[in-house]
Amino acid sequence: MAEEVQKKRSPWVYVGVGCAAAVVLSCGFVVIAGFAGFQALKGWGEDLQDPARRESKARKEALATLGAVPEGYSAALTIGFPMVFDMILFIDAPLLADGGVPEFTRQFMFMRFMETERTADMKAFFESDGGVAFQSDNVQLDAKEELARGNFQHAGRLVRWVAMKGRVRTQNQFDRDEDSILTTMLFECPDNGQVRMATWQMREPEGTWEAKGTVADPEEMKKLLSLLLPCGK
Repeated sequence: MAEEVQKKRSPWVYVGVGCAAAVVLSCGFVVIAGFAGFQALKGWGEDLQDPARRESKARKEALATLGAVPEGYSAALTIGFPMVFDMILFIDAPLLADGGVPEFTRQFMFMRFMETERTADMKAFFESDGGVAFQSDNVQLDAKEELARGNFQHAGRLVRWVAMKGRVRTQNQFDRDEDSILTTMLFECPDNGQVRMATWQMREPEGTWEAKGTVADPEEMKKLLSLLLPCGK
């Protein structure tokens, strides 16, 4: 499919994307109860208390899921429930040994989750020319202005994207309490009952803004994804 980029006329949207394990039920997911779920929560808590373990686990998950870590980024955090939901968060700065949050400019978050009845709404948001939105109680994308949308091919698969000004909230220590340039991506992978998408954000540049060189630039998106296999190996 030919690459395309277009402006959107209706800039005001509020989008919620299924992500946080703590509220996964509100997205229509059914959390697998019992030992597997307990072990997932227990392991997540231990990871938060041990920075080295947290980084090692996030990097291992990135290699297993995406085949690589984006160039210039650190694998900062991973959260997941078996067969239900996985999230890996990357930042463009080295991690601190004490587990604190370093100064970083860009943050990339990849998500893989079960397909539900909300999937059609999510795809409509990426495919529509405007006026379509969906929401949940998990990752909150507060969009103040849509900048552009389009698509391109990566590893033989279509990537749909929407760039906007706003902020994303995921209830983890890497959240920024400031407006950003934010791009959401939907990866058209083989139908296996899972949805794969991502958010990529950066601090809003000072002065006159233009897309070139930012997370709203399709060429920058291609560079970010160059080593990654979002649909799996």
